[in-house]
Amino acid sequence: MSHLMIRSLSYVCINVYAPNSPADRVNTWKDLALSIQHCMSLQIWESARILLCGDINMVDSDTDSTTTSVMSSQKSIIWGEILNMLNCRDLWGYIGGHTLRFTYHSRSHKKAMSKLDRCYYSQVSTLNGASKMWVDATMLLSNHNPLLVSINEVDWSSCIPFNLPRIPLRVNHSWMQTSLFKSKV
Repeated sequence: MSHLMIRSLSYVCINVYAPNSPADRVNTWKDLALSIQHCMSLQIWESARILLCGDINMVDSDTDSTTTSVMSSQKSIIWGEILNMLNCRDLWGYIGGHTLRFTYHSRSHKKAMSKLDRCYYSQVSTLNGASKMWVDATMLLSNHNPLLVSINEVDWSSCIPFNLPRIPLRVNHSWMQTSLFKSKV
């Protein structure tokens, strides 16, 4: 885990390498969940954006692999708890544009391909159209394709024209004055 400040925004980056063994992977998820729980009490986590990336070594659905079955329910539950704890979403579904569907290509079984490498982000609702994630097609030392991520967030203050006064948002409570509304509530 590391903490970064970029353009006065706080980021907590978690890099994960999960073992190939399903039993070891469950233990890794349990250890990761405990570590995250301990770190969440730190002040830097209060407003931090969480970026969780790495070789997860498991698939979420049948479409994530040409050969591998979906993860077991125990792994799925623990992994889901981690993602919920961090409020993270898989960037595959948010900032796509991928030409490659898989990140792992077996050298011994040419048709065995899987989406084992993932990148999760806690603030997907703030991403703008310039955010991208690519699967690099070059495999040099590994049988995995690297993920390249460029995260750009929307600057909502730039959406307000400068000639308009910046006033706080107010809610008009006139609907509380209507008898029809009062009768329904």
